[in-house]
Amino acid sequence: HTFMQAQDRYLAAEKALTSITRDDVQAIARELCEHLSHMQPEKGVKPVALIACAPLIDRNGTNFSVSEAEIASAVEEAMQEPLEPLEDSIVPSTLIPKDLLQEKVKITRPQWMPLDGKALKDKQAAQNLGIVQRKLTNGIKVNMLSLNTEPQRAVLRLYVPGGRMRESRKQPGAVLVGSRTIQEGGAFLDVTREDVELFCIDHLLMVDITATEEALIFDFQTVTTPGPSHEGSTETPLTGLEAVMQVAHIILTDLKYEQDAFDRARQGFHEQFDSIVKGLESACVESLTYSLTGGDARFLCPNHKQIDSLTLDDVKNAIRSQLVPANIEVSISGDISIKDLEVLVLQYFGTVPVPKTSPATEAPTVPPPSVINVKTLGRAQQLGVYLPDSDERAMGYLAGPSTNRWGVFANGETLSEVIKRKAGTVGKKDERREHPLFGLVAMLILQEVANRRLFSVVREERQLTYDASFQIQGHESILGGWYLVSVTSSPSQVQDAIRACKEALSSLKDAFGVMGDSVQSAKRTILNRFKSDSVSNLFWVDNMSGSQVDCIPFKSLRSITDFESVVSGITVQDIQLLVDVLQFDEDSMTSCVGITAPEPPPGMK
Repeated sequence: HTFMQAQDRYLAAEKALTSITRDDVQAIARELCEHLSHMQPEKGVKPVALIACAPLIDRNGTNFSVSEAEIASAVEEAMQEPLEPLEDSIVPSTLIPKDLLQEKVKITRPQWMPLDGKALKDKQAAQNLGIVQRKLTNGIKVNMLSLNTEPQRAVLRLYVPGGRMRESRKQPGAVLVGSRTIQEGGAFLDVTREDVELFCIDHLLMVDITATEEALIFDFQTVTTPGPSHEGSTETPLTGLEAVMQVAHIILTDLKYEQDAFDRARQGFHEQFDSIVKGLESACVESLTYSLTGGDARFLCPNHKQIDSLTLDDVKNAIRSQLVPANIEVSISGDISIKDLEVLVLQYFGTVPVPKTSPATEAPTVPPPSVINVKTLGRAQQLGVYLPDSDERAMGYLAGPSTNRWGVFANGETLSEVIKRKAGTVGKKDERREHPLFGLVAMLILQEVANRRLFSVVREERQLTYDASFQIQGHESILGGWYLVSVTSSPSQVQDAIRACKEALSSLKDAFGVMGDSVQSAKRTILNRFKSDSVSNLFWVDNMSGSQVDCIPFKSLRSITDFESVVSGITVQDIQLLVDVLQFDEDSMTSCVGITAPEPPPGMK
């Protein structure tokens, strides 16, 4: 092997890339695609095979069939269609011209406002971390960090509390489909979706829009270097980060909610629902979630009927009602100076107008905390999922009530309060257990300890599985949650595997159920993960998001600065008391078995 210096490899790659012409690319593309675009059987250019996949039954429950002759006819008809080369599109050098941006600045006059809420208490932590927290006149909250551990890279996140919990009970799935409609679209004013897509590609910009149960999350990843220069343009090319802010500004202001984007979004969720009900793991989790939440549609994937009942106006209103500036938090981490970040943020986020019906002086339009009241079936009943398949597989699940991610139960009590009561220290000063991070860290350590116990008992001792896991399914702002145990097995052993999982969790309640070495090992794993992740922009954006949001009261910048000390302070007694609180007995659990086989097992259809 011959190894090259990084600089030599860069120069060699640059020389090779700059020597490639458009004609070279077109010739290779023609050769690769000729079996589709230039089929000539007489010259030996023909497809190797034509494969058509179709369901036996469509989503309306009627039989579906397609014949070989129909497929051949459709192909022959397509081959007769004339081919026209696509017209070259001119990639826009900017989405928001400078004169338009200056006009927006003139109208809105963006400025920084004094901090309030959690940010006031986080000034020392922010200074220690190098994070700058700001608030704009329109109410948008901003967290900024200059980080050079990922050179020439940046991540930006828009965090909008609300999410699916604000969906109307009459329109389940509206927020989900609305967020996908934005992802599928992109047109605004007189600029087309295709132009915006080319602009994003030109500036190495990736956009991911997610609607969770508790928030709308817009994630952008890009570079901080200038994009390509355009022929005839005398302006300095935009950096990838400024391109991100232009796209984010458009989403918050002038985005068009187009019918074709909405249709693609609906089709995507039709396909997602089909994949969920036809996948063993996903069907089991969906069935379990339905049981635990009492059928709350906001935690479930919308079905075909619910998707078809939505209109473009429904999903547009569901999204726009949440994109109120006072309800938005922006977090940015990247290889760029804070001074440059502040200029860009003022220009692009400071100029987002405030709706007349919601002045910036009003409190954010976030509803009271939502609650998950988990309902369990106990030992008397077990959920069952059967899917016909030639491959025999089985999955087992256990679930029971727990806290949310920050250690808050459905009744509003914190894990700290409950453990202090069990330990008999109520009324006494206990700074360690009263720390806002205590509940989150204790649950993380329990998760590691439980996973080790499941591995030891179910896999090593009983040899009933090759994979078993314990996870806390908790949100950040929704009160309550549940734990989930999953185990992979075979149809003949799955009941034994579930029983072994119950025994493994129950064993943690014994006098010596939680051992000191297990807790110490869990701490090392968590701290090592924290340190290794802390060099990435995504880590910082994830931890800064929500630090100025009132609906997540326990999350602040102290969650970063104090993390290692809180982890180090957790004791074996803390975890033992936590196990006692969660109980882990059969009467407070729901179990589920999922099986794929050619024929359904006895008692399961």
